Amino acid sequence: MKQLYSQNHNSVVFTSVLLFIILIPAPAQGLCIGPEACGIIGAAFLSMITIPICLITFLLVFWPKTRKLLQGLAVLPGFMAILTGYLMVIRVNRFDLFYFPLIHVCLMTAMIIVGRLTSKNTGSQV
Repeated sequence: MKQLYSQNHNSVVFTSVLLFIILIPAPAQGLCIGPEACGIIGAAFLSMITIPICLITFLLVFWPKTRKLLQGLAVLPGFMAILTGYLMVIRVNRFDLFYFPLIHVCLMTAMIIVGRLTSKNTGSQV
């Protein structure tokens, strides 16, 4: 009986989260009054997804063998810097939103610098 309740509870949680995700964009669609506004909203939403992913990948810095992988994963914030730069700054001529691509460029730079660290660089040399 307890197992049946557990499975039912998991399906209720999954269904609730799925409905929540599906119904969230409805109010945001009212903000898309033109292609420029939709580009800004889309780039902001993509940034809200990719920045936490990039911050989670920084956990790879603790293992020296995975630091090369961290350099490879720096492609994600680099691509997002280009995408948000185009959608938010160039296409719309909103130079006050330059900090969105700048955040991605800083993440990319930090991932590359930290990915190039080796155990020889981190130890003290006498």
